[in-house]
Amino acid sequence: MKIDQLPEDTLPMSAGNVATANACELCGAELRLVRSDFPGYQMPHRFAIYDCAACRTMVASPKAISPEVYEAIYRDPSAVAGYDRYAYFAKAVARAKAPLDFLAERGQMYWAVREFLKQRSPRRVLEIGSGLGYLTFALNKAGYAAMGIDLSSEAVQAATARFGAHYVCSTLEDFGRAHPQRFDTIVMTEVIEHLVDPAATIQAAFALLEPGGSLFITTPNRSFGADEDVWHTELPPVHLWWFSEDSVRALAAKTGASVAFLDFAAYNAKYPPLVGFVGITEPSFDETGRVVQRESTPIRALRKLGLLQDVYRYVSRAAGLAGVKGIVRDGGSRGFIIAAALTPAVAAP
Repeated sequence: MKIDQLPEDTLPMSAGNVATANACELCGAELRLVRSDFPGYQMPHRFAIYDCAACRTMVASPKAISPEVYEAIYRDPSAVAGYDRYAYFAKAVARAKAPLDFLAERGQMYWAVREFLKQRSPRRVLEIGSGLGYLTFALNKAGYAAMGIDLSSEAVQAATARFGAHYVCSTLEDFGRAHPQRFDTIVMTEVIEHLVDPAATIQAAFALLEPGGSLFITTPNRSFGADEDVWHTELPPVHLWWFSEDSVRALAAKTGASVAFLDFAAYNAKYPPLVGFVGITEPSFDETGRVVQRESTPIRALRKLGLLQDVYRYVSRAAGLAGVKGIVRDGGSRGFIIAAALTPAVAAP
């Protein structure tokens, strides 16, 4: 789902474990080093992790996208924890009678997209970072005029072969020059945490919106965990950021937008979260790109059989029917992910 290829940007460290020369890119407050030798997604890479106490944003350094890591992931995503669900969805939605509902029952991010679009009833929808193409396909099947854009020519070719001509391989900037102010809704699910400069990408997306249109984003939610949690999300450089709601508010302010968050109370009541954050401290790949992540035998077997997503769904739904609240924050209104609509200010005539 990488959609930009920006130069490497490192954060120099100084005495006292404080990055005094670098303020938080989102809110301007001071960044503090919390880990100096954090493991990366692939051996032997190591990263520094910085924290902004003001907006509860964590950022990795060096902050740069690694094409080699993504190549290793997409070589066989069904074998990689977290990415196996995307391969599963790409196969399963083609057989589903109502693909968007199918996705919404199996993931908070898709439930959030469906609920947001119900509220807005958009005419034209763009998915940025369409990857394997299944969400764009599901949106079209649900009656929306949807397109997908991705940097990966392999992903676009595979999505087109499987789902039809709904996809474009392009940078966001080139696509924007060809399609200014064309869409009334843009969707980015689990994308901004991968980006070197999320604010720049958000502003580039705004250029594609009709006046009054909105960008709908989802991203892993740091606010769901405890203050002392450090990087309980995909290891860098796959995820370069870990955002909170305050992070998203700061992004909105930086890009001149208003922000509205989706409430997850209804989803959490139906599918209560049964497992909290688990700190990821081991790489997924060795130096050659071979999968080395450790899993229990039952989990590994379910993953190989393509049953892991449905097993968790059935267990979680049974818990919801039994009245189990699971792990909740703010009465259940928060989710493991943040879902937010960013609406740029409309210039006065």
